[in-house]
Amino acid sequence: MKKPMLYILLTLSAALLFSACGEKEDVIRPGETMSASETAASAAAGGTLQKDGSRWSITSLADWDEFDSDGNFSDNCHAFLRAMLEGESDFDGFRLLRVSEYRLTRDEKEYGLPCLYFEFTVTASDIEALPVGSHTAILTDAVDCFLKLDGAAPKNDGAFADDPAATAVRGWIESRLRWSVPDYGTAEAADAVAYLLSAYGEEGALPFDTLRTLAAEKLGVALTEADAGGRLDVRGGKLYVVADDAQPNMLYNYVVTDVAETADGKAVTVQYFADCNSFFRSHEVVYTVGSDGSLHGCTVKTASPYAPYGLRD
Repeated sequence: MKKPMLYILLTLSAALLFSACGEKEDVIRPGETMSASETAASAAAGGTLQKDGSRWSITSLADWDEFDSDGNFSDNCHAFLRAMLEGESDFDGFRLLRVSEYRLTRDEKEYGLPCLYFEFTVTASDIEALPVGSHTAILTDAVDCFLKLDGAAPKNDGAFADDPAATAVRGWIESRLRWSVPDYGTAEAADAVAYLLSAYGEEGALPFDTLRTLAAEKLGVALTEADAGGRLDVRGGKLYVVADDAQPNMLYNYVVTDVAETADGKAVTVQYFADCNSFFRSHEVVYTVGSDGSLHGCTVKTASPYAPYGLRD
């Protein structure tokens, strides 16, 4: 299945500062030369902005505006750092996290952009992936803020990669235009069409009769021409449904944790996460899949106060 492309959102801004007399102030910016005396003066003024060669660093978010004076990093990146370092978050884990000291470093030559080298010491934590101790990481500010900790084991999202039932569930999740639990017992026609065209279509197209049959057999959804979704086209005298340009749910984070045999198929267990870094668990859901690949329904095994990451209403 072709994965949706993730777009990259970069915020670019220029800051011109003027004094009361109309003259331009001297503002230190990344990429400029900073003498030892200027570094000392900045520190003496109470700021933590430091320059070492091409590297710029801060040890307090109070100096973020100077550190990001060129507007290279997004507001979302700043918000993520405030959540992690200052507890400004809806996640209990971030509110309880204690970081005694940290350093954020930007170096376009070594790390590229938009990336930060992040050194921090955790003194109290309920987050399994952020235990007490010293850590180093790369923070990438892209469509979201992705924190890659040095030495951390990657999420095993390749488990059961060859299992047809798990593949069917993955296809459903990743083709959804919107979802609520997520489930498919209350699937809307547009979601059913998006999934079936992706899973069974040839270059994103299926004859309407075939699509209608698959919707009934695989999803238990009754389709009519009026609510089929997609784009209708006549090919060789037959009515086809062609995938439209609507993007599927581009942001999601989950892992298939188990596939078990049942009397008439398989039960596929999925652990959803509430954030892109898998710090916080969302719902654990068990999907039942027939031996013919039909999706029979799902049960929330373990509910979470946090919605799955990327949720769209």
